[in-house]
Amino acid sequence: MFDEAPFNIKKVYEMARLEIAENKPLNVSNFDYETKFHGREKLSQRFGQSQGNIKINEIFIKSREQATAKIPAYRPSYLIRNTQELNTDQLKISNIIGVIGQAGIGKTTFTKMLIQQVLSRQFPEPVSFLFYLFVREIDFSRDCNVLQFLVGSALPEWEFHEKDDHALIKKINTDANVLVVIDGFDEAVHTNLGHSHISIYAEASPESILLNLMSGKILPLAKKVITSRPAEMFNLLPDTRPTFMLKILGLSQESQDILGEQICGEKYKDLKMMLYKNPDLSLYWYVPIYCIMAFSYFANTENMESVSFTLTSLLTATLIDYARTDHMRDRGIELKKLAHLAWKGIWSHQCIFPMIDLEQVGLDYSSVQAFLQIALSTGLRINMSILQGDKLIFFPHLVWQEFFSSIHAMLKMSITEVYNYCKNTKRTSEVVTKFLFGLCNRKIFNQLQTIIPEYSSQKWVEKKEFLTQYLRSRVRWNFKSLLETGSLLLEAQDDDLLAAVIAALQSSTDKASITLQGSVLPSDAVSLCYVLKGFTNKGGSIERIAAQSDPKENKLSNFDEDDFNSQGNILSQFPAQPAYHSYEYPTKKGGLADVPEENKPCNFDGDAFNRFADEIKSGIKIKEFVLSDVKFGDERTKAVSSCIPQVEQLAIERCNITQNGIPDLAGKLSELSEPITELKLGGNMLTDMGAELLAPSISYIKELYLDDCDITHVGVDKLVQGIKNNNAQMELLSLAGNKVGDEGAKSLSTCLNQIKKLILLMCNITGQGVLELATKAKELEHKMDLLDLSENEIGEGGLQALSLCTGKIDTLRLLFCSVSNQPLEGINVIYSDDLNDEKETLSKRRKTEL
Repeated sequence: MFDEAPFNIKKVYEMARLEIAENKPLNVSNFDYETKFHGREKLSQRFGQSQGNIKINEIFIKSREQATAKIPAYRPSYLIRNTQELNTDQLKISNIIGVIGQAGIGKTTFTKMLIQQVLSRQFPEPVSFLFYLFVREIDFSRDCNVLQFLVGSALPEWEFHEKDDHALIKKINTDANVLVVIDGFDEAVHTNLGHSHISIYAEASPESILLNLMSGKILPLAKKVITSRPAEMFNLLPDTRPTFMLKILGLSQESQDILGEQICGEKYKDLKMMLYKNPDLSLYWYVPIYCIMAFSYFANTENMESVSFTLTSLLTATLIDYARTDHMRDRGIELKKLAHLAWKGIWSHQCIFPMIDLEQVGLDYSSVQAFLQIALSTGLRINMSILQGDKLIFFPHLVWQEFFSSIHAMLKMSITEVYNYCKNTKRTSEVVTKFLFGLCNRKIFNQLQTIIPEYSSQKWVEKKEFLTQYLRSRVRWNFKSLLETGSLLLEAQDDDLLAAVIAALQSSTDKASITLQGSVLPSDAVSLCYVLKGFTNKGGSIERIAAQSDPKENKLSNFDEDDFNSQGNILSQFPAQPAYHSYEYPTKKGGLADVPEENKPCNFDGDAFNRFADEIKSGIKIKEFVLSDVKFGDERTKAVSSCIPQVEQLAIERCNITQNGIPDLAGKLSELSEPITELKLGGNMLTDMGAELLAPSISYIKELYLDDCDITHVGVDKLVQGIKNNNAQMELLSLAGNKVGDEGAKSLSTCLNQIKKLILLMCNITGQGVLELATKAKELEHKMDLLDLSENEIGEGGLQALSLCTGKIDTLRLLFCSVSNQPLEGINVIYSDDLNDEKETLSKRRKTEL
């Protein structure tokens, strides 16, 4: 789309490294290949990739490694220094490299970077002859010989002489240091993918010469690099298709920052801050043309605060800017026809068009030439075109085709047609649907009317009403639904649409509860919270937000009082087999990659975790917030802590928090005007130091779970000090699984009057420790609701001591304590024999699983 840009493109080539990854051939169409990159799954995979695994100057080194691996040589690959040491079969693998990627991803940029390295002598392979073929400029209508094919488009003034030509052809045909770069193989019109061997001296069709070059039948020793969209490359016959394939992933974040600083200058820092509001826009900036377009647009925007940071607004502004160039004036009708062409392509899964397709929508040759013409954009100050190609025409990137398709659907099609599109899941496109909602924005519609005045306001109103009802009928209280809805609402930036969705959620009979599943992108966090914030702003209450955990995780630290029913069924929470055992998801292939997204454990990509926390602290009230098993560690504890004022119950068990993360939690707790109802920190190695750091804030916690936190009697002493400074009673304190011991029990006995429920399961307490507890318990003014001493060897002496606490303890749990099951007067005692179906002790189960 862009021919030139207002920055040093050479510097970009040197610094903004494109990411490259090895790719295995697949049978795909260009449309299917490119549309999948816009789905959440592929965006998530790309988001998690920091860089490709091959650099440009390594491509032939890697191809030789693959050649020797597939067809073993007499010498190991690390001793092979050049292609002359490879056999014939290996040459085809090592010398011919296919480079695939979606339109606009940077295939041409890749070839320019490669050529620049050769010309600047930075490329490690020796090159005696360099040929660069831009397929679009090759005349396929006239026969020629090999030399004419190689130099004809680049050097049209070359004077060909048969004798000289033959001598040069002979030279390059036997030279292993020849490099041929063929850019845009997909732009050639192929009438026959099969081909026969031709003489290097005879004239033949350019198509035959091209296919013979790619098969290695011509210039067999030369190195060749061919770029293409994937379908044209993969549809080649096996003897022609390159064996070694590379896939261009696009710009890394570092490369995007380099471009942003070059184009925007000092504005780039402000732009990054503004994008925090809608990171969805920057998801597409891995594609170079969109990265350049966005930065150029924002660099020339005076008031960035007034800009709507959506992809729809960006493409609309760019299109309007392009339409105001001299050669595009008064071509609103042609823009409508182009939108029709784009829609037909989306419906038929087509992204490359022969001229006959353009003629069917009424686009004549002059109109096509206008869209192909590169013109200087007045506002963005970059050279750009709407279409590319020659005999085959295509949009610079699929997103442009999807944008034009949405214009046709929104402003031209009937309600019935749009309805049929929305319900046909095989034909719907995530991006087209997003653009439809983006066009619901009145400001954007008014802008489009300035270049296409024929579009009816009435049709726009009708479509908006339909899309409002469509969205309202689909929204549900589940993660996937709210995520999709939030993304569409964020793109629309329309108060009426948001109000309709909130009204639907308020009238829903479903519980306002969400389970976060699979990969969560930064844009997902913002989209989801856009809906949740709208809901709470209208008086709604979020019951629960929980991150789905991995079934492989050990849940032994979940000693939740709610899990103990009146029969004392504690063992139901333990898995039937060791938790650490390898877990296979129930799929055909058995890997996590094949698990449906809704069944995967929650994983926050990039800074999605911080985004999510920022949105919650800005005003989303949540009754229960569960992040257990999300391994955010100490570095993100500050983000979690910032959410504390907005939640009633916070579960952050097994999150790799240590004592270093406690100051952030304690600091935010101490700022509360009312105590948090529940805080679960089990399974984190807090140690005694963590207990000491948390102790001063204990008065701001009603129920505190510190199970399996590696706390000894030293840490217990510090907690007791904090409890004694609390004016109110704690509802619950659980120290299950810690090495409390008799010393810790003695310390806890001094504050029993301030704890309603105390869980000391598996705490290494003996009869002596129980005696200390019982001595103080019998002096209590108010009865304790629960004392749990299960899995401690308290002995009959301990039981005798507890018998003196008549009327002071409501429920006493003594599961597997090696004592006789005798009733205690005035106390509801639960012994292990009261559990009908479980004979194995908790300690045995624990040893097995750990």
